[in-house]
Amino acid sequence: MNARTHLSEFAWLAIILAVLAWSWIGAYDPGVWVMEVLPVFIAVPVLAFTRSRFPLTPLVYALILVHAIVLMVGGALHLRPCALGLLVAGVVRFQP
Repeated sequence: MNARTHLSEFAWLAIILAVLAWSWIGAYDPGVWVMEVLPVFIAVPVLAFTRSRFPLTPLVYALILVHAIVLMVGGALHLRPCALGLLVAGVVRFQP
């Protein structure tokens, strides 16, 4: 493992932890947050423990990172009242 690989792994983990912390702090419903973010809690250790035996390409790691960010943002914003959601609720006469 060279220094560049080590730096990219550190950056990958730092990004995951930063978005994870933001996601947890901004979570509208902590129970839903856990269910939305659980795949990240499973995938990160699996990828870390299998990186030497089953190395993936940098593109695959980047795509996994983007997907993890989408899951964490979705966990933070899931079911949060927003303008579009309130508009749709008013059209269908749904009372949250």
